[in-house]
Amino acid sequence: KSYPVHCAILSGSLSLFKWLVDDLHCPINSKRRKLPMSPKGPLASLAREQVRSSKGSSVLDVAMEAQELGILHYLVIEKGVSIMDYKNLFVALRTFEATLRHLPVRFRSTARNSNG
Repeated sequence: KSYPVHCAILSGSLSLFKWLVDDLHCPINSKRRKLPMSPKGPLASLAREQVRSSKGSSVLDVAMEAQELGILHYLVIEKGVSIMDYKNLFVALRTFEATLRHLPVRFRSTARNSNG
């Protein structure tokens, strides 16, 4: 069993994913874990548990494994999902490398020129 948000990620459609989450209010978080203190800011997302498919995959898991950079940006920047709990180091590093490769040229050329 997969939720519509998982299927949208696998389709690679950021607009479909945003429509499901923002307009249709499909959940990406299922419940809150009890923490000793109510965190604010970036740590607030640690208190939320993500919706999981029948295979145990969260929306973050699926987006990381599929290297859906636009969806990852949306999850982290706009929805406050933290990647700090992500467990698969290989997938995390592969996705980070893909992210760096997609940086605008001006960032890549600046790094090369600053070495000289």
